[in-house]
Order: sequence, then structure tokens, then C-alpha cells
Amino acid sequence: MPLRRCGCTLEEFNFEVPIKVAFERISVLKSCCV
Repeated sequence: MPLRRCGCTLEEFNFEVPIKVAFERISVLKSCCV
């Protein structure tokens, strides 16, 4: 996922969090790319 390309960062993204939370955060990151 080229998040940086659309100005999103993964600084606060923790890949060790539960899958459900991770997907919610990914949705937030995607929303800032729209």
C-alpha cells in the first residue's frame, strides 16, 4: 500500500495491535488519501 504517496504516514501505526484495530487504522489512513 503506497500510503506515503498520498501523504499518509505510518508513524502511529502499530503492526502488533489486534487485526481488527489494525484494519480500522488502515481505513483511517486510506480515508486521508481520498
